[in-house]
Amino acid sequence: EGWRARLGYGEGFRAPSLLEQYASFSRGGGSSVITGNPELQPEQSKSWELAFGRTLGNLDLDAVLHHSDVDDLINSRLVRSVPIGGGRFRGFYEYENVDKARIRGLELNAKWQASDALTMQAGYDWLDAIDANTDQRLEGRARRTYRLESSYALADDWRFTARARHTGDYLSRKPD
Repeated sequence: EGWRARLGYGEGFRAPSLLEQYASFSRGGGSSVITGNPELQPEQSKSWELAFGRTLGNLDLDAVLHHSDVDDLINSRLVRSVPIGGGRFRGFYEYENVDKARIRGLELNAKWQASDALTMQAGYDWLDAIDANTDQRLEGRARRTYRLESSYALADDWRFTARARHTGDYLSRKPD
């Protein structure tokens, strides 16, 4: 029981995947078509994280602040949209590099061990992801995410888990 704290720093490198470079595929029953980009450059990032936690009996609480500066972030972008009927549209996306991106956020988590068999968890995430050159939000990311989970151990080898997740302020831009 008591307080926990951690501080971390890291530098990363991520090469584009073959899918991001060369594939063409659809998602959502054909409502989105995503095309690869063989000109993608690898991402490079510098990140830090600061976390605090506290245990109070059967309750664990955690708060995490994180910040990343990413050069050549690999991101998908909506390039055009075509009506497909019934008020629906098919979006065509392609991967691109974002020259400089800043991604920062806050995560709040609570976990309660209600009994030997029952565990309940809740969480909230706030995310600010921007193109650092233009100060525009990056598309394809939710600013807020809420999470709930309940898990019940039925026997040693069986567990029943229910999860719910809500995203808010999700940014999806229209093509230029």
